[in-house]
Amino acid sequence: MRSFNLIIISLLTSGAFLISCGRSGKGESSSAPEIARTDSLPVDVSDIVKAVSSDDSVSFSSHVAYPLERPYPLKDIQDEEEMKAYYPVLVDDSLRKVISNSGNKDWNEEGWRGWTVKDGQYLWIDGTVYEVNYVSSRERTLKDSLIKREKESLPSHLRSGWVPEWVMEDIAEGTVYRIDADSVASEAIRKGSLTEGEYRLLVYNNGGDLRRNPDKVLRGKRKVEGTVGTVSYLFDTNSAKAMADSSEYVIELFSDVSGGPRLYHRMKRKDLKRRKITTPKSSSENIPDTLIDHELKKVYWLDKVKEQPKDSIKTKEAVKVKDSSKTKVNDPHRKDSLK
Repeated sequence: MRSFNLIIISLLTSGAFLISCGRSGKGESSSAPEIARTDSLPVDVSDIVKAVSSDDSVSFSSHVAYPLERPYPLKDIQDEEEMKAYYPVLVDDSLRKVISNSGNKDWNEEGWRGWTVKDGQYLWIDGTVYEVNYVSSRERTLKDSLIKREKESLPSHLRSGWVPEWVMEDIAEGTVYRIDADSVASEAIRKGSLTEGEYRLLVYNNGGDLRRNPDKVLRGKRKVEGTVGTVSYLFDTNSAKAMADSSEYVIELFSDVSGGPRLYHRMKRKDLKRRKITTPKSSSENIPDTLIDHELKKVYWLDKVKEQPKDSIKTKEAVKVKDSSKTKVNDPHRKDSLK
């Protein structure tokens, strides 16, 4: 009898141990459902799901193509170390929930563009994460703060109704080109439309004070072409009586020549002669105009302003001006433009 009781006790103890082990194993593999839901996806996609699900900034950073672009005036993320620090800002609870809860059915392969979740609303993966079009709550707050600071650095008459889009600098000449979107264009971009509204180009020649009036103010449009969605901006001065030349400026964000932004300045031949700009000997006098291209680089307005000493004024126009808000500027859309 005693032997029989010992056998029963032994069996009960073994059963309790097995049940305990089963529960422990389930707790330790809490990420198993996420792995199961993405088991038919490519490794690069499932690795991102695992990294975000476990909130692993190190792993996530190792699966990103750099630099990772953020909407201006937020700065692009240049490398893994920057991403590790920026990760809590980029990957908030909303993005983490979407990625962590995503399954095979939530991911789509879109040809050459790679893989995306929820129809391209959040990010794109092609071997690595190369685009995050989702903007977190903290990023929106930071972006609004930077926009406010940028506007405050401009003369008062250039602030209202415009939102900064891009700032670029001519690598060879140092000229700064600032592109702003009007309220219509800014709202259209937020909703996913890329061509509506009007854009403004402010041109600051090398040495000009960015806190004062630009050397030129032009109005134009944004164009999106091809399946790749190549973005360019066209600014035309032909209708501007106040301008020193009749020409057009075309800025491509990603050119085939350099892979980066590039400016194409098409000028009338008469203006080239007047401004003593030489053209190649092979250029025919019968050609009505010519194209001058400039390699640009993306810069940040507040950084460029900070580089300039507050009391440093290099242009003759700026030396004469005490109150920049009352200065006439070459804007063909303003009644008080220079004649």
